[in-house]
Amino acid sequence: MIKAVYFDLDNTLVDRDASIDAFSRIFIEHYSHRLRNPSVKQISTIIKQTDNGGYLAEDSPYQKIWQAIGAELCRQADWIKPVLASEVSTFWRTEFPGNTVEMPGVEQLVRQLVQSGYHVGIISNGAESSRRATLAATSLNTLILQMVSSGQFGVSKPDPSIFTDTVQDAGFLCGECVYIGDHPEKDICGAMNAGMHAIYFSGFHPDISVPEGAPVIHHLSDVIPALNRIQTNKEENDAGQHENLFLKPERRNTKSR
Repeated sequence: MIKAVYFDLDNTLVDRDASIDAFSRIFIEHYSHRLRNPSVKQISTIIKQTDNGGYLAEDSPYQKIWQAIGAELCRQADWIKPVLASEVSTFWRTEFPGNTVEMPGVEQLVRQLVQSGYHVGIISNGAESSRRATLAATSLNTLILQMVSSGQFGVSKPDPSIFTDTVQDAGFLCGECVYIGDHPEKDICGAMNAGMHAIYFSGFHPDISVPEGAPVIHHLSDVIPALNRIQTNKEENDAGQHENLFLKPERRNTKSR
């Protein structure tokens, strides 16, 4: 029986691109007097290209996303006078979580899961402070029973240990849990390798193939039907295994011919 549902945070529960757009408007309000041609669209484009959906590009010269965004905004934006990357990075880290935009239908979904008796949690790559601040800016803060960040845990997805330890700490078996995320490798492969069921939220990483066996959804309204299918399949498989325990072994005819 499925007892717990875990989510990724960015591009699953919250819309990272829409959040970047919201932050860009605040950025222009704050820095317009220091820019030659203030443009929300330009700032948003720079951030999205650097952010890469919340994952640094493999060839990135930066160690952290916030460092990359601060440095690239300093380099690419049309400043009247040079600005320190550390100043812009600090502004990003301080203001971005508060501009979080939820995915459509997310509060209704999470409330429905909680009311149905599921344990609902989050497993997210990123610093503990940013994950907490992002969650606090949503309507989900009081509904989420467990939140684990890679920054606090010490290991990032797709390492199976962040999944297995999180589930075990809540008192569940991995086979009793479903993980929902937008990244085929870090979210779906990671969860499945840990022994969890997984649901892939498509549309964010189309260039990466989806692991076989993971249901694909296109909107959060698809979660409940996908979850019900997993629940039904699991119950049927469990029932079949239970019946097999009571099947009498076939007797072999040992009489000599």
